[in-house]
Amino acid sequence: MRHPRAQPVLAYPARAAIFLVLTVRPGGQHQVAETLDGLGALTRAVAAGGLTCVAAVGAELWDRLWPGPRPVGLEPLRSIAGLVHTAVATPGDLLFHLRGDRLTACTELAYQLLERLAGAVDVADRVSGLRRQDGDPDLPQLGDELDNPAGLDAVSAVQVGAEDPDHAGGSYVLVQRYRHDLAEWRSLPGTGQDPAARNGPAARRIVRDALPITTAGSDEVGSYLIAYASSAGALDRMLRDRFVGDASGRTDPALRFSTAVTGGLFFVPTRDRLQGSATGWRHNHHGIRRAVPAGPAQ
Repeated sequence: MRHPRAQPVLAYPARAAIFLVLTVRPGGQHQVAETLDGLGALTRAVAAGGLTCVAAVGAELWDRLWPGPRPVGLEPLRSIAGLVHTAVATPGDLLFHLRGDRLTACTELAYQLLERLAGAVDVADRVSGLRRQDGDPDLPQLGDELDNPAGLDAVSAVQVGAEDPDHAGGSYVLVQRYRHDLAEWRSLPGTGQDPAARNGPAARRIVRDALPITTAGSDEVGSYLIAYASSAGALDRMLRDRFVGDASGRTDPALRFSTAVTGGLFFVPTRDRLQGSATGWRHNHHGIRRAVPAGPAQ
C-alpha cells in the first residue's frame, strides 16, 4: 500500500518566507485546480536556495474543488474573544507558504503563482518575512518556534493519521498576522516575553513558527505566525490558551504589545491530491457532490 506523500510542512525553517492568502472569485476554482495540479513542477522550475512551497485550502474552496467529504476538522475559522484580546477571523480561501534561503526566490515563485491565477483570485494578505540574524535591530517578536517537537514527534504532531483515512498525510494550518505596538513594547521591563505561557503540553503537539514581517506600502512592525497540526482542535486550543487563558488563567504576555489583525484556518492536502486537483475539479463540476461530515471538529 502506497503511503501518502506529504507536502514539505516540516521543511527546515529558512531565512526568508512569503505568506500569501488569496480569495477565489466565483468560477475561479478551475484555474486554481490547474495551478495546484502543476505546483510541484512550478516550484522545481523556480527552485533556488532551498525553495519550498506549501499550499493549503480553506473549507469553502475545498467544497468547490473536490468531491467527497472534507477533512473532519476543516471549517471556516471563527473569531475567539477573550476578556481583553480577540483572535480575529478574516477572509481566505487559499494559502501559499513559501520558504527559501533568499527572499528573491520566494518573490519569484509568488509572482509566478499570481500570474497563473490572474483573474481567478484576489489577494487578501501578502507579507514577506525574514528571520532575525545576529546584529539585526532588537524588535518585538512572538517566539513561537520555541519548544517545537522534533523528529518523529514532529511528524506525529502535524500529520493526520488513521483517524481520518481519506486525508491521511495532510495537515491543518493556522495563520495570523500580528501588529506590534513599539511604544508599548519598549515600556515593558525586559523583552515582555514569557515563553512558558505558550508552551504547555497542548502547544507541544503543534509545529509553529513566527517571523518578523514587512507589508508592502506600510511602516507597520509585526510578526506572522504559522502553526501546523494534525487536528483543528489542537489549533483551537492554542488560540484559546493564548487569547482567553490557559489552565492557570494566563493569556499570552506578548498580547500586551501585539494585536492579531488576520486569522485563517486551512488544510494542507497531500502531494497526490494536489496533483489530481484538475481531475477532481472536473468530477465535481459534473455534479459529484461531497457528503457533509456529521459532528463537531476534532
